[in-house]
Amino acid sequence: MAGTLSLVGLTFFAPRLANVALAFGPPEYFSLMFMALSLVISLSGRALLKGLIATALGLLVAMIGLDPLTGEARLTFGTVSLMAGVNFISVIIGLFAIGEVLVNVERAVASIYENKIRDWLPTKEDLKQSWGAMLRSSVIGFFLGLLPGCSPAVTTFIAYDAEKRFPNDLTSSAMAT
Repeated sequence: MAGTLSLVGLTFFAPRLANVALAFGPPEYFSLMFMALSLVISLSGRALLKGLIATALGLLVAMIGLDPLTGEARLTFGTVSLMAGVNFISVIIGLFAIGEVLVNVERAVASIYENKIRDWLPTKEDLKQSWGAMLRSSVIGFFLGLLPGCSPAVTTFIAYDAEKRFPNDLTSSAMAT
């Protein structure tokens, strides 16, 4: 829902705001990267040390490959296949898919979900309670969508983090867990 509202807003305002995004220089890119790293740490919540360690490990993995300025190999240990860096899909599969498979192997077989599709859709009550969250998320997604390199997944995490911190909405208390 929020993505659709952001898309409509982006349709009307993108041509005017694209000039701002195209004017990004080195200071703006540095600020953008600093904000991204700070948000990763912020998403860790109360486990600040875990967030710092995860950020440091992510930066370490991102350094593998050829240096873009000098062309020198970094952290490849003489392996030619690492010259291009670490494949993002391989890392994601390693982090999430393998762990999920191991967790599911331990569990007993669950029953197949047999409800109707209308049970998956939000009710009028759900929409009434979450309209504020959808509006805030739409605004966040709209403006972050203008930034270079900000994917929909990134904006989703940032909107989720912002919504967890918003104190006066019913959806925030539901998302705090």
